[in-house]
Amino acid sequence: MMNGRGTRRDGPGAIELYRRGCDAGYQRACTELGYSYWRGYGGLPEDETWAVPLLASACDEREYRACAMLGQVYIVGSDAVRNHAKGVALLHKACDANHQTGCVLLGTHYLFVPGPERDASRGLGLLATACRKDPPEGCAVLAELFAEGKVVERNASEAVRLYARACDYDLADACVEAGNAYTLGGGMPLDVQKVAHFYQRACDLHHDAACVRLRIIETVHGSGARNDKGTGMVTLERHCTAGVPGGCAALADALRIGLGEPDDKERYLTMVSDACQNGDNAACFSYAIMLWQGEIVEKDAEAALAVLGKACAAGDRTSCQLIRQLQPPAPSAPSAPSEPPAR
Repeated sequence: MMNGRGTRRDGPGAIELYRRGCDAGYQRACTELGYSYWRGYGGLPEDETWAVPLLASACDEREYRACAMLGQVYIVGSDAVRNHAKGVALLHKACDANHQTGCVLLGTHYLFVPGPERDASRGLGLLATACRKDPPEGCAVLAELFAEGKVVERNASEAVRLYARACDYDLADACVEAGNAYTLGGGMPLDVQKVAHFYQRACDLHHDAACVRLRIIETVHGSGARNDKGTGMVTLERHCTAGVPGGCAALADALRIGLGEPDDKERYLTMVSDACQNGDNAACFSYAIMLWQGEIVEKDAEAALAVLGKACAAGDRTSCQLIRQLQPPAPSAPSAPSEPPAR
């Protein structure tokens, strides 16, 4: 409910319901309210001092999602709340109770925690087990490892298979990633039809970004791929030039999807970069992703973070959140899922 991906966005309304439910003693509501304070959802400030007691109280009442979330707060939170040993113990508590989010976070922790605690075999085992469960939350994390060649050998086909399995269980972000695999630089051969298929699935699950990208594909190709491709790109270019909100970001996303002619690429990239320099935060976000992932332009992580930092400083919360995901505080550990996995 909170991020508009798996369900419809209704931040303030959700917060009010969580407050009422928590006041009435429903620990799931306390969990979601605490999670929302931690992540800054629904218009709430990001505030660990509110999140910790709410999550701790729910965890004490055997609400194991709260235990998993609290474990993450203790592992990756600020110095004021950070307690590594306590955090790991809470992840174990959630996983031992067969809570899949706890197992996924614990598995990722063992994969990437620095020092002697790191145990890749144990981490992969926890993720593989979680991938076999319903819903298969571990599949999306394993897929990312195969897609990026982290811990395991890069394997785009296996990544798509795992993303597709998670997508089959209505995990909208996994549907998007499956579609992304068929875009330029995604690892699989460019296939706009498959991109559209997975984006449509994610859009049906109310994933905002997928709906936007799907509209871009339809603008360029038409619903049945009958539109003139050049005319569609001209429309996006015109929107960008005219300053239509989201127009330059849409042009950037079209390039990432693999639309447009090669001869026009440099002109489009210049337009997107100029829009970012002129304060278009959405264009900055899309351009930064291209820089970070090495899509269309040469990979430059430092430049990507600088672009995101510019948008964040201008008040773009999405860019601020992505910076925190790309640069988690030490000690290294997985960040909590951006989408609350409660079903």
